[in-house]
Order: sequence, then C-alpha cells, then structure tokens
Amino acid sequence: MVNGTGIPTNVKQERETRGYITRIAIALEKMANAFIAVTSLNYSKVFTATGASNTFTLTPTPVAGLSEPYIYVSVGGAEQDPTSDYTYAANAITITGALLPAGTKVYVRWPV
Repeated sequence: MVNGTGIPTNVKQERETRGYITRIAIALEKMANAFIAVTSLNYSKVFTATGASNTFTLTPTPVAGLSEPYIYVSVGGAEQDPTSDYTYAANAITITGALLPAGTKVYVRWPV
C-alpha cells in the first residue's frame, strides 16, 4: 500500500524501526559500559600524607579507562569533588592545592 508520500507504508515503517533500534543499541552499549565500571570490584586504601607530595599511586591497577567520577576520595574525612579537588592520571591521584600536612589521612576507593 502506498501512502501520501509515495513510499510504501511498510518500507517507511521499516526505516523508522531500524533507526529506532540503532538508537536503542547505542544507548544499551553506553549503559552496559557504565554498569561494568560501577559494578567492578572496588578496592580501597587509606594513604597517609607525608607533607612532601599530594600524589598517591593506586595499586592494584584500576580498571582501564577509569576517570575521576569513578574514584571516591576523602581527605581528613571530607569528601573531595572529582572536578576540582583531585586529578587522576597514570594510576595515581593528585590532590590539588597546597601540600597536605604530614599525617593527613587520604581515603581512596576505586574499581579494579
């Protein structure tokens, strides 16, 4: 059957359905990747600042592709903001700002 566009209804519907399925597949892939990152085993460690450096190496190695939002950090019991209080690169976190006083406890949790 031909509708007002001159395209058989079933062909038009098939194109719309394919586009819809493609968008769903992309969304599901993104959700699956986020789920894997969030549900990985988490490892946590309490570091003690030395007063000489604000960089702490994460071992065991975090999951590949890890970024700040998936790392939880608190300094002296205060939760840190991943967009402004610390950075992550090369399997290490660096607390931004002034050097932490020696003895300050830094709690870090990350997926492995």
